[in-house]
Amino acid sequence: MSKSRSTRIDRLSSLPEHVAHKVFSSLSMEDIFRLSSVSRRCWQLCISIPFLIFDDSRYQSSEIKRTRLLNNLERMLVARQGMDTESFNIRWSLENYGIEEERRVLSWLHTVVKCNVKQLDLDIVLKSEAEFALPHSLLSCLLLESLTLKFKNGIGILNIPSSISCSGFSSLKSLELKSVRISDSFGDWVSSYCRVLTKLSLIYTKGAKSIIITSSSLETLKIWLPDNLFRLHVSGEILSYVVLHWTFDSFPNTRDLQLSTPRLEELFWAGNFLNCGILENYTSLVKAHILLFSSCSFTSMVQYLDCVLRLVHNVRHLSLNEYCLNEYDKTKECCDFENVPFLHNLKSVMIELPRQGENDLKLINYLLKHAENLQKMTASYGSPLRSDLTRMIAGYDKASSDAEVNIRRVRFYPKALRVSQKNNNSPFDSWELDFVIIL
Repeated sequence: MSKSRSTRIDRLSSLPEHVAHKVFSSLSMEDIFRLSSVSRRCWQLCISIPFLIFDDSRYQSSEIKRTRLLNNLERMLVARQGMDTESFNIRWSLENYGIEEERRVLSWLHTVVKCNVKQLDLDIVLKSEAEFALPHSLLSCLLLESLTLKFKNGIGILNIPSSISCSGFSSLKSLELKSVRISDSFGDWVSSYCRVLTKLSLIYTKGAKSIIITSSSLETLKIWLPDNLFRLHVSGEILSYVVLHWTFDSFPNTRDLQLSTPRLEELFWAGNFLNCGILENYTSLVKAHILLFSSCSFTSMVQYLDCVLRLVHNVRHLSLNEYCLNEYDKTKECCDFENVPFLHNLKSVMIELPRQGENDLKLINYLLKHAENLQKMTASYGSPLRSDLTRMIAGYDKASSDAEVNIRRVRFYPKALRVSQKNNNSPFDSWELDFVIIL
């Protein structure tokens, strides 16, 4: 028995460092702290882990366990002595704790900046309406490739000095800010110093009234409900994917939107209607999802469609849902406009008729009468079906003799149910889409 014990092999300690780190990556920090006390080799492997996750979600109720966690985390950071860090995730709640814990979180950020971190993900819950000022040292990370800053309840503050070193963020490829206050200089900073940035996401940002970005590297841009933004100018040579949700209470002539994105392939646009012609002649556009609220008075649904769809070049497939038709069912009649550009290439139409209203039918009549290349129209209705609906639609004149009209019964879910059943990958996961345009 004694011989068996003396020849027993410590397989964990004998693992190559990168393999051991891969194994440790599936452990919680609490398990890693326990493992670090097993042997000197385990201690060395634990403190050199390149992937760190500081998460307090399991330590909200016990003050003793929380204090022990804080002490262990700081002990590990001190022991690392500037070791390179691939990723550092902080998921922390300061909602019920004082300034001392906030100082600790700030000290972690100062420390990790010195560890050549490549991916930094900060997700902080603050006290109601509290502010969290991010350290200036964060902007000097030379090797940082991905930065995510998310705040809940309060607001994060990202102050960009006017004399920031041009070496900071020179490797940054992805930047996501949620509930962060920025200034008007943010766009200039991105344009001048984030020269390899491919993905930019600004969600619920505050402070900036003007964002002007010029980038030769940006591929994906998401701007979601910015607060009090008046001017948005984006120029991107290879920008192919844009999500823009911009709403405001004032008149649209106080807002300025300019997109110069010749390679745009997908657009998701929600908010107030801006007649800015941003998509004219964009032949690379593949898909556009549009939900725009009219800030001015249109004489009919057709005029509104024309104003929106002339923003998009070469529309072939159009989907009009219940939300769109209900929004404009109370407007004027569906007037008979001539030479409406979006009709020329239209090949298919899907339209929802939950109420089977008069304006709905007039719109169907108009589309059939003027869409010369229409191949198929599908009208979905709820129960019960109007007795004269099928006969009326069948009697409408058709500009295209090849146009096939299908009328089908479907179940229209309440708004809350319809939202919950939407594709999680949709950037409008809490909206009913007004138009879905596939080019």
